[in-house]
Amino acid sequence: MINPLNYKRVELSAEDIAVLRRQVLQGPETRSFDEDPHFGAQISALGIFQEVGTLNDQLADYLYDSKTKERVNRKSIRAEMIEYHGHTGVRIWSEACAHLDLRLRGARELLHPKLSFSRDGSLSELVFFPESIAKIAKLAGAELVIVREWALNTVFGGFDRTKRYYEANPWELIQNDSLRYTKLIETRKIAFLGTHDFVAHIAGLNSESLTRLQVLARSVHSRLNAYFSNIQQPPIYSLVLPYAAGLLLDDLAQPGNYEASARQEVLEIVLNAIDLKLTDPRQSRFLTKFPNAYEKLILLARESTAVNIKPRAASLCAELVQELKLLSTPLSA
Repeated sequence: MINPLNYKRVELSAEDIAVLRRQVLQGPETRSFDEDPHFGAQISALGIFQEVGTLNDQLADYLYDSKTKERVNRKSIRAEMIEYHGHTGVRIWSEACAHLDLRLRGARELLHPKLSFSRDGSLSELVFFPESIAKIAKLAGAELVIVREWALNTVFGGFDRTKRYYEANPWELIQNDSLRYTKLIETRKIAFLGTHDFVAHIAGLNSESLTRLQVLARSVHSRLNAYFSNIQQPPIYSLVLPYAAGLLLDDLAQPGNYEASARQEVLEIVLNAIDLKLTDPRQSRFLTKFPNAYEKLILLARESTAVNIKPRAASLCAELVQELKLLSTPLSA
């Protein structure tokens, strides 16, 4: 493609990536784009670049061929890191179609207008710069950050193009990410490490909704703190309910789900079970298998046409608690 605007392609060597990883490892738990915008942009751009065209490319779900109206085959989607006027960014295009349609509310406003759109106004490629996106998010009262543990696990975790990262997984459970995540939302911080963050949390940000979410996150964080009662290494079985609460809060932190009543109702039922310590973190138990009721509960919360949510959620939550007790064995002192 002709490059009349003279952006420069950025190719990071293994050594360059190792240096970035070391800087993340030695840095704070969260680092704001305000503190070091260039560093934040490099991490975000690298994370997105690695994901484009893979199973983890959530941006691809919203890319269509403007001519055929069909979704773009992700195998045709390409990406590169670029530098333009000293700013690190990402350029995304399709080898299968010349004109794209990005069907994601609030996403076009995050694209660089000169580099993304043709003279006739059509979208030819997606070019964006994390530093600029951080400034746009700031207008909605959100602070974009790099989260050390998440960056090390995804961006620098030995990226595998064939492996899904944005599903429930043991690593998130063991890390007790629910506490970390609720604290981030309580302080209006949003991680920016990959396409999921761009698609699910940043595009379409709304200040008023974020304020309501902040209040909810503060309540969830407080209830989780009371549940764990300063226990440093709670048993895995006691982390499942908090993990469900964190996942539901993550859902509610997505602009498309800001007012999702089903998720809110299921979250409250899960929190009630947490308040009652139905899976007491003070009890040393070994979980032998992940409970099936967990997925059923989350799927119920995500049903757009679900009815009788509260009684069904209460029943599934009770089933989940029962499974956790049956699938875990007490450990001797």
